[in-house]
Amino acid sequence: MHLKRWLTSLVLIPVPVSLLFLGGAHLFPLFVALVCALSLCEYYRIVRPDGEDRLFRTISAWGIGMGSILVLSVHFLPLPWLLFFFSISLILPAWMCMRRFEADAGIPSMLAFHTLAMGYIPLALASYILVYHADWGARWIFLVLCVVSAGDAGAYYVGTLWGRRKLCPLVSPGKTVEGSLGGLAANLVVGMVLGGYLLPSLPSVKGAIFFVTLGIAGQIGDLFESMLKRSAGMKDSGRLLPGHGGLLDRIDALLFAAPVALVMVVYIF
Repeated sequence: MHLKRWLTSLVLIPVPVSLLFLGGAHLFPLFVALVCALSLCEYYRIVRPDGEDRLFRTISAWGIGMGSILVLSVHFLPLPWLLFFFSISLILPAWMCMRRFEADAGIPSMLAFHTLAMGYIPLALASYILVYHADWGARWIFLVLCVVSAGDAGAYYVGTLWGRRKLCPLVSPGKTVEGSLGGLAANLVVGMVLGGYLLPSLPSVKGAIFFVTLGIAGQIGDLFESMLKRSAGMKDSGRLLPGHGGLLDRIDALLFAAPVALVMVVYIF
């Protein structure tokens, strides 16, 4: 399992990094839109694993398409279009669900899952496109990717070696308080070292707060996805990435870290 994790990481990491720095103006946003579409596929399979309801399949397809448009809208169009497409992504499914409400008491939960999908994945990933447009945007995104990944690895290995006290046993029995603290320490160390190299003018105190906050948000994001999978009786969101599970398993922490990155990079630093 460890070998598969490292081999998969070694193969995949150069892809977003290359697109960030060498892909020109449009390839990175297109890559993020693809990640959005694949992650939404996994999400809809988690929240409705039977996939037998024709209406839900229609809503899922609509959500996957609109999610990709949401991500690309912040790159190609003025920001208000994001809110327009977000509204459109909800209006049609709401109308379709209302037409079937009397026949199916589970319709509100179906619509709720779709609404959550649009906020959970596309809006979060769109935040990274906005960061990409900021000054030194590619460097900021690379830094966030490294910090969040370091926290994930730190939590995993510290928890494996020294973990004793359970962090949230009902959601993720394997995660420990010691692992969580190890992850935050990795967030801070990698962030300060790499941030000092990539962004020499980064303030030390603000930087430290930023990296720890990213780590906290990332861990909550990890636990949130674990809760979704546990409620569906699933171990992984998919099988796309050997040793890691699905794509959503790999970016769950990044999704919750996205608003932190956006606010700090665009409005504070």
